[in-house]
Amino acid sequence: MIKRLFFCLFLFISFEGFSQGGMHVYAGVAVDKNADVNVTPEGTAHYGYVIGADARLMGGGMYFLIGMQYADISLLAQDSPSFFSNEGSMKILKGRGGLGFTLYGDEQDFKVRAKVLGSLDYYYIYPAELIAGNGAYTKLNDATLGVLGGVGVEFKGITFDIEYEYNLINAYNKQPETKFNTLNFTAGFFF
Repeated sequence: MIKRLFFCLFLFISFEGFSQGGMHVYAGVAVDKNADVNVTPEGTAHYGYVIGADARLMGGGMYFLIGMQYADISLLAQDSPSFFSNEGSMKILKGRGGLGFTLYGDEQDFKVRAKVLGSLDYYYIYPAELIAGNGAYTKLNDATLGVLGGVGVEFKGITFDIEYEYNLINAYNKQPETKFNTLNFTAGFFF
């Protein structure tokens, strides 16, 4: 937990120096599904949590977003949500960049926002022993590439967002149609 806090603090310091629009720090829950039913059987999903920071560059009606996100998500599919279980988790670092838009309330206390981002997802820790005997599904690729869209609201610096990430690259090595797609629900602060 201490490493995660230092990681978030590092992100804040790094991005705040380059940001003209502000900084968005957030945390929340994630639900992953894989396109292959051998990885995510019908009626199951992969649950976990995310922590991240995004810098808004050149604030206004349209702005650039650049950020980093840490995700801790279960590698094994589950039939009931367990967002904070460390059993069988895969840890993912996501570098993100793209555009954000203020749809309503440009200079108001209340804003409605949208975003379109690209994401490079690096799978740096996962329990390989859990998938070692799983036939052809024995190794995750080191990284995947995804695109995501999201909407959110902001009230006096408090934020609530929903994001959907569609992966363009298969997660499992040499296995077609093994893309993870993620739905995030986050809350945070913008300053």
